[in-house]
Amino acid sequence: MFNYFKKFLSSKKDQSSDVVKNLDWNNERYDLALVQRNILFLVLILFIVLSMIAIFALLHITNNVEIKPFIIQVDNDTGKVIVLKDSNNSISQNDSLAQFFLKQYVSARETYNSADFTDIALNKVRLFSTSSVYNQFLGYIKNPDINPTIKYGNENSTYMTIKSWSKISNNSYIVRFSINETTGNMKQFNKISVIKFEYIEKELTENELSVNPVGFTVTSYRVDDDEI
Repeated sequence: MFNYFKKFLSSKKDQSSDVVKNLDWNNERYDLALVQRNILFLVLILFIVLSMIAIFALLHITNNVEIKPFIIQVDNDTGKVIVLKDSNNSISQNDSLAQFFLKQYVSARETYNSADFTDIALNKVRLFSTSSVYNQFLGYIKNPDINPTIKYGNENSTYMTIKSWSKISNNSYIVRFSINETTGNMKQFNKISVIKFEYIEKELTENELSVNPVGFTVTSYRVDDDEI
């Protein structure tokens, strides 16, 4: 009887010890989870603070960045790239740049090639003109005696030769040139044009910007036969 009672007490003692151990283990797990939660919370706070610092720094840099456009010119013979100017004010005073775009413009208006007249030449005249100048041009070539698609069709084409440049002001030129037929009678037509232009900011597509990246815009165009 005594031994049974002793075993019973020993069993109760072991059970109590197991309960205490389980409680200690649960407390340790709870404490560990609490520590991990606090660490994650601190990491989250630190991440938010760093993100806010990065955003404010980016906004500060963006607001203080000054973007200056620049123009490059590629030499047709050597392929050498030259930076012409780095500001809008100096663009209007650059003779080489003006003559480059003026030559493209006059060529697009005055020469003819059936392969690209409709898709390229007319589009270039549009991109390089004010709406009024472009509409005047469209009205001009409606004349059957002038319209090159009627006059030449697919049978002939023309090319331009610049004879001289005369600068009137920073934004106006007198250009003497000849238009030459490539086949047939191979006639030559001497012309003189007075052109006024500006550099205007335009909303253009990416493809249009590749044609006119500086907003070169003809505001007035007159051409006559050159009798000299």
